[in-house]
Amino acid sequence: MKLSSAIMVIVGLGSTLLAQAATTAPTVNLGTVATFTTFVDNDARNYAQQYDRQLTFSLASDATVRIDMRQVGNTHWLDQYAHGLAVGSFTLLNSGQQLLGTASLDPSFNGSKASCNSGGRCNVEFAQGYTLTGPLAAGTYTMELTGKWLSSNASPLNFGVLVVGAADQGTYLNAFTPATNLPEPGSWVLMALGFCGVAAVTKAKRKA
Repeated sequence: MKLSSAIMVIVGLGSTLLAQAATTAPTVNLGTVATFTTFVDNDARNYAQQYDRQLTFSLASDATVRIDMRQVGNTHWLDQYAHGLAVGSFTLLNSGQQLLGTASLDPSFNGSKASCNSGGRCNVEFAQGYTLTGPLAAGTYTMELTGKWLSSNASPLNFGVLVVGAADQGTYLNAFTPATNLPEPGSWVLMALGFCGVAAVTKAKRKA
């Protein structure tokens, strides 16, 4: 009798833990998008918790639309896993919840910058972005992001929807992009030119 009671308690605890680990975030309605709109998801999260967030938006007329998700986090110095969301997929659905497309990694917002302190412990700041662009008819659509939290103190998730041509893309990206130490593509070019300039000056001095 005691054994069966203990088994029931264990099963009950297991069910509770599973329920906590499979939480679906509430749907967010972004309204009708004429130029662009953004949303920051900073809801509470738990380690190993499953994540599923849907964000709906509407178009008053046919348009080419870009959707984005960006996050910044840190990699644990010991276990080497990202303190953020391990993304499962970032997709676009129509009003009937049918799949229209799956976003891919955004190369302009993807990478890491490592820093180490005494004792050899390193923190790696990483940036990860997903993007998808395509023509859409007037109507209502849903962005859905799924994944699993790898930390209970992960940084926010940043979402954006842009009607291409209706607003400046740079303004849109600046409006929802989280702060990161990763250089933008233009910065890489300037840095390369700077290094070339220094090398040229050094070479000229040596010849003199």
